[in-house]
Amino acid sequence: MRNLCAMVGLDFRKPVTFFVGENGIGKSTLNEAIAVHAGFNAEGSSQNFNFSAHASCSDLYHYITLSRSIERNTDGFFLRAESFLSLVEHRFRGHGLYILDEPEAANSPILMTLHGAEIYELTEDDIRAVRYQGTERVQVTKQFLNARSR
Repeated sequence: MRNLCAMVGLDFRKPVTFFVGENGIGKSTLNEAIAVHAGFNAEGSSQNFNFSAHASCSDLYHYITLSRSIERNTDGFFLRAESFLSLVEHRFRGHGLYILDEPEAANSPILMTLHGAEIYELTEDDIRAVRYQGTERVQVTKQFLNARSR
């Protein structure tokens, strides 16, 4: 996780931010650290519902600082890897912090087309902003759709 250790700062300039990258690269660990530091339960849920089934949280949240704008969130949710399309449609109303772990379970190339979203790619060495068309998930989906008979 050299990428997380080397990270000096990460700006969330857009209303929605996606983290993409290979499995095991640190996306879930980063999402969890942001969520826990923001007051969410490590296992996922809203800020009003805290429980702990088992201690599985990484210590990364101790080493990050969240800087927020003057406008405070009025809603929020931390969703771990599970089906969530209904939740997106009925629970997320805006002006909140919504942390979705592994959105590829609901087809991340479609979710990443969200207008005004920022995409950060995590690699072994760094974290950098990337364009939608340049993400591996989009390239693989494109290749599959263009040659689905194979």
